[in-house]
Amino acid sequence: MIFELPFIALIGFTIGFFSSIPIGPINIALIIRALQHNSKPAIFIAIGSGVMEFIYCLGAILGFSSLLFIPQVDKILQIFSIAIFTIFGIKAIFFQTMQPSIDEDNNSKDNNYFKFVMMGMVLYFSNPGFIAYWATVASLISGLRLFDYSSINNLTFASSIVGGSLFWSLLLISLVTKYKLKITGRIIKLISRIFGIIILLVCAYLTYNLVKGYF
Repeated sequence: MIFELPFIALIGFTIGFFSSIPIGPINIALIIRALQHNSKPAIFIAIGSGVMEFIYCLGAILGFSSLLFIPQVDKILQIFSIAIFTIFGIKAIFFQTMQPSIDEDNNSKDNNYFKFVMMGMVLYFSNPGFIAYWATVASLISGLRLFDYSSINNLTFASSIVGGSLFWSLLLISLVTKYKLKITGRIIKLISRIFGIIILLVCAYLTYNLVKGYF
């Protein structure tokens, strides 16, 4: 077992890292927060997302994800996700630029980091696609028999998934923070608006898919 755990951790870290690279609501939130303010809010959003990722991944391994495929639950999650992403998109579009600063103490209003942890958790929870994704990963792991399911193995795998995801998030945040001082406020506002429009377009598509079944 002692030699199996590093192998499990490596698998989980790799899956977590590469699963986090595609642009989605969480990465967009990290980029916008890092551009608009400083790195700390973005880091706490990533932590909140990581908490939910651990829960989703562990739940999928233990077989609880099937409960969330109930049609009524799926509809509620879709409505919830559309509402959350619409609010986030509108806020991104109407964001008023501030002068970027590396002095993180100047942004005292962003010191309530618990709300950013909650924001990361809500953004992750409101994306129903993660349920199917982690259920698929769990099925793949089981089918390939990469490791035996046990409490320590499951916890190691889920924790290393989060580790890989957080590593990508910190890498993304550091890159944005490093280069944002070279970007004018006008460009930051433009980037925020573009991301906001993309999010609203995705919401429109999700809304269309949700209501088309009723007509």
